[in-house]
Amino acid sequence: IPLTYQTPAVAMVLSDKRPLLAPSTADNSEKPKDGVELGIYLSWVKSELDSENACLELPFTLLVLVSFSVFALLHLKQHETYVVEGFWKNDIEQNANFAWAQNFGHKAVY
Repeated sequence: IPLTYQTPAVAMVLSDKRPLLAPSTADNSEKPKDGVELGIYLSWVKSELDSENACLELPFTLLVLVSFSVFALLHLKQHETYVVEGFWKNDIEQNANFAWAQNFGHKAVY
């Protein structure tokens, strides 16, 4: 039984009119008239399996990305750091006295 599978890529190979090989069997005395070379078919199957494996890995990759983001936000506590930095900036700008000249302070950091 020859391996036949009709896809656009296989149809293009069939149009090349190259000699086709069938899987080796004990009574394989004649070549099939329609079919695909075994190497071409196997390379197509391998590429399809690789594509399927890549698609199956996507949910796990997204899970790792989301879990990393959540754990980083919880561990680093960036919102608290932002609040403390804002407090120090406001305290220096509003409450510090710079460049005292006798009884007058020039209150400006910039």
